[in-house]
Amino acid sequence: MRKLALSDEILLSVEKPARYIGGEPGAVMKNASDVDVRFAMCFPDVYEIGMSHLGIQILYDMFNRREDTWCERVYSPWVDLDKIMRREKIPLFALESQDPIKEFDFLPMSAGRTTPLSSEAVPARTIRSRWRLSSICSISVKGRRCTMRC
Repeated sequence: MRKLALSDEILLSVEKPARYIGGEPGAVMKNASDVDVRFAMCFPDVYEIGMSHLGIQILYDMFNRREDTWCERVYSPWVDLDKIMRREKIPLFALESQDPIKEFDFLPMSAGRTTPLSSEAVPARTIRSRWRLSSICSISVKGRRCTMRC
């Protein structure tokens, strides 16, 4: 049984806790140590909006068909959990593995479409720490923001 990023106490205190635990039919589970590349596909809105986004579904399937790649999904928390995550300093995490986004190789995200990921959801220190860990990094933001490869 996998460890959830949120405690039972937190899950019982928020509206619709199922949006944060993953494990729904069609979710792709892989062993992180068996893949070479991990994507945290970030969608700038809550689970109920993002899970029905056709583009995310296509990319999720396309990346996960590769044996060397694991693509996971990350959605913005609703305001109730967002408040708790900020107070408790809980990092934004992926649904499938429940790992913090700082543990991923790529963080593709859509920006400027609906509710943007809060500036504290993907803190600059997380991105800068990835640069220190590896000489290869990629930050892609769809929309008017930026795309960077280093």
